[in-house]
Amino acid sequence: MKKSLIIIFSTFLVSIATSHAQVTNTKWKGILNLDGPTQVIWQFDKDTVQIFNISDSSLVEKMTYKTEPGFFMFTKVSGISSCDTSTIGKYKFSIRSDSLFIAPFTDPCNDRASAVSNEPCIRVR
Repeated sequence: MKKSLIIIFSTFLVSIATSHAQVTNTKWKGILNLDGPTQVIWQFDKDTVQIFNISDSSLVEKMTYKTEPGFFMFTKVSGISSCDTSTIGKYKFSIRSDSLFIAPFTDPCNDRASAVSNEPCIRVR
């Protein structure tokens, strides 16, 4: 019993590390629904993500993020949304080929949740 519990826990930790590693130090081109569809770049660093408007390179939002298998947890640091800096939004995500799919799961901040497009983001090389 103890051995199987250790194996399950180890597998869980590996899956968390793997999902985080999939996005760390990557950039993705996508759409946000701001004052209409807006092309943006999602730039994922170690524990922050910055979203830039492609048309003028302005920072739309900076957030910290954590991952668990298949989910992001975003918390605002700065930006244009009305979200406060303590509200955590949970988002489903998956990566298939060079496409990142993000969808709101639970987010008390409607400003952030309504901005996320159902269009996939494409990896920027």
